[in-house]
Amino acid sequence: MKRILFLLLLLQTTLIASAYDIEVNGMCFNLTSDSTVAVTYLDFIRMNEDYYIGDVVVPASISYKGKKYAVTAVGNKAFSGCSFLKSVTLPSTIVTIEDDAFAKCTALESVEIPEGVKELGDAFPGSDRLKTIVIPSTVTQISSRFISNCQTRKEIVCKPLTPPAISTDRPINIEECDYNKCTLIVPQKSIEAYKAADAWNLFNRIGGFTVDKKGGMNTDMAFTEFTQDGLKYMVTSESQKEVMLLGYEGEKPMGALTIPAKVQGYSVTSIGGRAFELCRNLTTVTIPNSVTSIGYRAFIACNGLTSIEIPSSVTTIGSEAFNSCTNLGSVLFAEGSKLTRINYATFVYCRNLASIIIPNGVTTIGQVAFSGCESLTSVSLPNSVTNIERGAFSVCGLTSIIIPSSVTSIGNTAFLACRSLKSVQFAEGSKLTSIGDMAFYNNEQLEPVTLPASVKEVGKDIFGTYKSLQPQKK
Repeated sequence: MKRILFLLLLLQTTLIASAYDIEVNGMCFNLTSDSTVAVTYLDFIRMNEDYYIGDVVVPASISYKGKKYAVTAVGNKAFSGCSFLKSVTLPSTIVTIEDDAFAKCTALESVEIPEGVKELGDAFPGSDRLKTIVIPSTVTQISSRFISNCQTRKEIVCKPLTPPAISTDRPINIEECDYNKCTLIVPQKSIEAYKAADAWNLFNRIGGFTVDKKGGMNTDMAFTEFTQDGLKYMVTSESQKEVMLLGYEGEKPMGALTIPAKVQGYSVTSIGGRAFELCRNLTTVTIPNSVTSIGYRAFIACNGLTSIEIPSSVTTIGSEAFNSCTNLGSVLFAEGSKLTRINYATFVYCRNLASIIIPNGVTTIGQVAFSGCESLTSVSLPNSVTNIERGAFSVCGLTSIIIPSSVTSIGNTAFLACRSLKSVQFAEGSKLTSIGDMAFYNNEQLEPVTLPASVKEVGKDIFGTYKSLQPQKK
């Protein structure tokens, strides 16, 4: 018994001792290099609880045993559980804020993330009193968990002109998220870029800001909602007189739906995420030429929808916009289309879709964009397409495909299990450099394919095990 108690005491002492490397002026740090440290938590046993109280200032540097260290990160769980922490001031030396850095700080009201931070983890879960988070212009990557937890905020101000990349540390569970609650405020000139970017396009409320000569931030947001003729709208710009169609009021619309170009003096410029989700008895939708964006899952599982024409004004179609529209037999892009990308799973499981002409100007066919379109026998790709991403046409009914000379990469499983596919041709002057793993795998009827001389990287089993289909170059 004494031996067990001794071992437990030894283990506890070891855990406490190993929790942080340095303590300076009541703050704990871990060494991250010979000259840098990260703020860390107190110890495994006591954690932080009431260790940091009130208003805390993190120093730009510390001195320890005669040596100076720059504070460059707020580490995992650094302030986690500090229920009496009200505000934190971070120095400009910080470049990384890790997951759970401020988790469950229930009294936390403000944190200013300094310019210079490049990576932002899911730093604030459970800190629900923190209603506004400002993301500095230097951030290039953000945790997917951060996006998942945004619905607990009032607003997120995201300053980068280019939407930060979203890490894949954990898939975003769309079913659990309500992005009508949180307003995303981005640079005015970048609104369309955020609407088009995966994960960022989950927000229905995207407002813009400009910076005046004195450095002040001016926002153009209204977000007033109103209903007319059974359809719900939200004002997205009062100055430009623009609204988003959010969906419907009352019973789900049936039969033919005509979306107006104008309503109450406002132009209808966008269709919001999930606007007509699961409207199974909707058969046709007429979209006016005023609409520039169609939100994620806008028409998902509209099984009665048989045809759709995308006007030339549309620049972005959100992920899964027409997912599982199983009777959708015709998709027509109007002449002069401004669309530049077919996003993730846009037409996945549109089992009745027989043919499609991708408009000129589209550069990317996104992941699993047409996967599971079993009746899709004909696809015309323009010479603007450069990337065909993972699984884009997997499990389709294609019998032949011509890869334009503009295509530089074909992703993993891009044409996997297209069991009727017989012919793959590469246009003259092909710029193709890479073909991903299993790109044409499990296509039993495929005739021998000659790869362009430009190809430098060939993945594993691109044609499967068929000996007659092993890669050959011109």
